[in-house]
Amino acid sequence: MFTITDVMPFTSYTCNLSFINVVGEGPSTQCTFETAQHTPDDGPHNFTSSPTMTTVTFTWSRPSIPNGIITEYKLRVANIETNNNTVHSIPASPGQTGIMYTFDVKGFFTAYNNYTATVTASTVIGFGPLSNTRGRTLPDMSSPPLLNTRSFTISNTEFTTLESIDNHTINVTWFPPTTPNGHIMNYIIDVNEYSGTNLIRRTVTDVNMDKFTELIYKTLLTPGVPYNVALAAYNEFGQGMPVEVTVFTKVLSK
Repeated sequence: MFTITDVMPFTSYTCNLSFINVVGEGPSTQCTFETAQHTPDDGPHNFTSSPTMTTVTFTWSRPSIPNGIITEYKLRVANIETNNNTVHSIPASPGQTGIMYTFDVKGFFTAYNNYTATVTASTVIGFGPLSNTRGRTLPDMSSPPLLNTRSFTISNTEFTTLESIDNHTINVTWFPPTTPNGHIMNYIIDVNEYSGTNLIRRTVTDVNMDKFTELIYKTLLTPGVPYNVALAAYNEFGQGMPVEVTVFTKVLSK
């Protein structure tokens, strides 16, 4: 018996066997054999992801040194924002070189979630090394900013309004949206007459605060008149859902 070493897994070999005695070498006999399968030497190649707001499509190609027939891929996806993760087993067809898989688990992703993913390939012997990718789902419309309001009652009906400093000044104070669905880039405040005429537009670009206060002053504001104040946050998606409230400027004191 003779043992051949340093052979590659899942590889066909041809050998020639001959006997040598004192007279010389005899005729050779040819034999062929194939080594057994093993786990892949490397992970799947070109592992990339393409997200929407709530789904991610992953693509990859098989390992360059599979060491056998790839029978299965194991995809693990983790949502960094929620600390949730899940594993999906994806069968592989014989001769299949490229894989596209859309991860669409209801409720797993929302807009602007950071995620990581790994994929590994398996032969009948077992799984090989991991390949990694990461990304973020697309932004969506922001929820409204949290406007600081006060309530008052007229004839048993409750109303919500803002604080008016004087007959020409309105105090707009708010907190960031609870669900920004993206990176907040600015806030826009619009003050309109009840007729719909826009009087003031104020853009706030310093967004790295926990609380915001903007004093809206304009001599065009008529004392004791109702105005509609609308506030919205803007992210990469665009304008978020606005919050609106009616405010009365103070009546001129005599």
